[in-house]
Amino acid sequence: MPHSKRQAIWRDGRAQGMLNRTTMTIRNLMQPIPPSLTTTPPAALTLTGNTADLSAWKVGQLLQAQALTGTVNNLITLRIGPTTLEAQTQTPLSAGQTLTVQVVRLGEQPILKVLPQARPILNDPLANALRTSLPKQTGLAPLLANLGLLAQSESAATGVTAPSLPATVLQAAAQIYRALSFSHQAVSADGLQQAIRATGLFLESKLALLARGGSAALETDFKAALLRLQAVLDENTRPAPASPPPSPAGAPAEPRAATPPRTTVVLPPPPLREALPQAQAASAPTLTRTTLVGAVLDELQQQTEGSLARLQLHQLASVPDSAQAQPYWLLELPLRHQAQVDLFQLRIAHEAPDGPADATATGYPWVVNLAFDLPGLGPVQARVAVLGEQVSTTFWAEQANTTQAFRRHLEMLRRNLQQAGLAVGDLACRTGQAPQSPTGPRVPLMDTRA
Repeated sequence: MPHSKRQAIWRDGRAQGMLNRTTMTIRNLMQPIPPSLTTTPPAALTLTGNTADLSAWKVGQLLQAQALTGTVNNLITLRIGPTTLEAQTQTPLSAGQTLTVQVVRLGEQPILKVLPQARPILNDPLANALRTSLPKQTGLAPLLANLGLLAQSESAATGVTAPSLPATVLQAAAQIYRALSFSHQAVSADGLQQAIRATGLFLESKLALLARGGSAALETDFKAALLRLQAVLDENTRPAPASPPPSPAGAPAEPRAATPPRTTVVLPPPPLREALPQAQAASAPTLTRTTLVGAVLDELQQQTEGSLARLQLHQLASVPDSAQAQPYWLLELPLRHQAQVDLFQLRIAHEAPDGPADATATGYPWVVNLAFDLPGLGPVQARVAVLGEQVSTTFWAEQANTTQAFRRHLEMLRRNLQQAGLAVGDLACRTGQAPQSPTGPRVPLMDTRA
């Protein structure tokens, strides 16, 4: 690809602009979404009662603790066996709550690590929902391309040819497509925040807010719109007619409608908590392969169901876990650009360091991992880390020419970040894929017990 074309692709605002506004709005984006209260990293425990049992403790030993009081000013009173002690923690805990702790260090100030509570596998709603959604999930790109086709065909002035579908289906499809944010609308912090909150990840929290008498916009919510489309498709989908009776001897057979050609569909990896975001390229419409209304409705219904299952996987991955102490969101952000929809998969996390390190002095960094596949660039992954007023960014591009193009523009990115008032740390671009780093416990997908 010519150098001038790569520069034009970079400067059109989709790659560099997405990184710029993600970096500059991480903290603003987090503010309206309160973090969930879960278990903290290892807590330092200061004994205040009888220390006779301390000599029996060993490093690595597991102990059962009970909170006698709730957390007040980062302090809580615990009972471990016959010993009453005071613990310092940054996580609110409730009186009566039971904890499993592991001895990390002994000495003048023992350190105990709070372990996640074990969950039963068979009756775990999270694991059951995950197992149900995994086989159904498909990528969003084909559905988004078909919604764009139907949105254009709904307007008679466009002259776009598409299968003749019921007006209610065309209207529901057009409503979803036209509610998607444009890439230029996500330039500001408010625009990016609005686009993320409309991805469908927060639909249930919006419904809960409405039930409490609050206000929330459901018209532009992606999951709510998909559910409306699914309901309309269910109303218009009819069961296949029974086979016609055989023709009398000697009578010509009835002509049979041609079966639409089948194409191999490559599904993107499912969005799981322990996996990094993966890039997905825009797709071409698939509904133009046939003019049979029934086949089109069936395909559209399957894509809608698969997209809803994938969205639910994003929601399940974002559910607070007892081992994940900090806020965590995994989502896909569709942005319209000219005649296509670009998909950005994001993982937003307030990362805590591993081990018993104390982060009170420096704090935990906000980290955004994202992946995208734009025309001319190929698959790209990025990691943006913000700690205080300092930001660091690393890119991984699968194509060597994309790596070179990004490296030529790193100084431009540095200047833009500095103009936004940020101190710039490391900026780098490497060829290949970002290294995988598990972020939490794996949810069991299979129970081998008979």
